[in-house]
Amino acid sequence: MKDLTFLDSKRISEDHIPSNSFVVVGIPSETGCAGKLGTIDGPKAIRESSLDYSWPEWNGFYEPKYDRHVLMNSTIVDLGNIKESLSGKNFYDTITKTIKEIIRNKSVPVVLGGDHSIAHPIIKAFSYPLQVVQFDAHSDYQREEETDASSSGTVMRRVAELQNVSTLFQLGMRGYLNSGTGFSDSKNNGNTIITRDEIRNFPPGKLLKGLKKTLPVYLTIDTDVFDPSICPGTTVPEPDGLLYSEIVKLIETIGSKCRIVGFDVVELNPYYDPGRISGLHMAKLALDIMSVIHSRGLLV
Repeated sequence: MKDLTFLDSKRISEDHIPSNSFVVVGIPSETGCAGKLGTIDGPKAIRESSLDYSWPEWNGFYEPKYDRHVLMNSTIVDLGNIKESLSGKNFYDTITKTIKEIIRNKSVPVVLGGDHSIAHPIIKAFSYPLQVVQFDAHSDYQREEETDASSSGTVMRRVAELQNVSTLFQLGMRGYLNSGTGFSDSKNNGNTIITRDEIRNFPPGKLLKGLKKTLPVYLTIDTDVFDPSICPGTTVPEPDGLLYSEIVKLIETIGSKCRIVGFDVVELNPYYDPGRISGLHMAKLALDIMSVIHSRGLLV
């Protein structure tokens, strides 16, 4: 049976990572999930959905919106999965080591999760200063004593504390499952919180004026930032979320100002995804982000 890869791309080993490429890696984890399990099969679901966009001798796509071709002459390869059978610190250390190897080869990590706790060891792998942009319904900036899912519920607090993270932008916040203490802590620590309503009411350029053009950006995307009508297959769905086009517009604005050097898509839960509509949106989102990155060149 043929190995399942993103876009039916070439499967590679860590010893043969090509340069100037998009390197897909799956991290099927769920230890940080609150309540509903299933994110362990998120990477598989996204890969399966990506096959809808694959064909022999693939070389990019035609984009009707802009009347141009995208991702032509790009290289996309698949490194396979980092499995959670490794326990505790060893698992997270392996994530960091793998992402470092991708970066060392001057390529872009494209990470398919998995629960949101994996963002911390991924971002830790970058050796230079970064701006982190989080798309999420929830700040994930809770204090340890507040949450039962501490590894995901506190992940952005721990990300913001990393020495290589210059600043954190938190986009799409909404819903009653947020922590008021987490919000105030995040703002007091100098981070920028942009709610769903602000995204609806102000142009992306105004919302993201605080981004520094001189610093690269890493994107971490929790599927619950989307409206549940678009992405029902998520661990903690929140009503009245963002539309697909709104999120892509924000990412295009980020990419026009700053170099995006990697991204993850986390918290896809295929067991709550009738008709695999969520998986299809996440596969398309990954391709759209790659297109934004490729349009200005991959190398940092």
